[in-house]
Amino acid sequence: MVSVVMTSYNRPKFVKEAIQSVLDQTYEDFELLVMDDGSNEDTLEAIDSFDDYRIVKVFLGRRELEGARYCHSINEGIEFASGSFITYLTDDD
Repeated sequence: MVSVVMTSYNRPKFVKEAIQSVLDQTYEDFELLVMDDGSNEDTLEAIDSFDDYRIVKVFLGRRELEGARYCHSINEGIEFASGSFITYLTDDD
């Protein structure tokens, strides 16, 4: 299994497209860990609009980490990962 760690913060349109891009892959043995760090309501609704057993939604809450927010979110995602391989996808790719 492949664990895909995706960080998210206040990008509702992009995070929705990024999640869909993972779901559209032909390889199906994956989990998608969406690590959201206290986004606005629109972003949370975009993430919650998906109902797929392979998506793990983790809402971390707003943390003041002086520019290192994404690094900490990635590291927390790795802690949740259960795949043999881990990759990272930003919410705006």
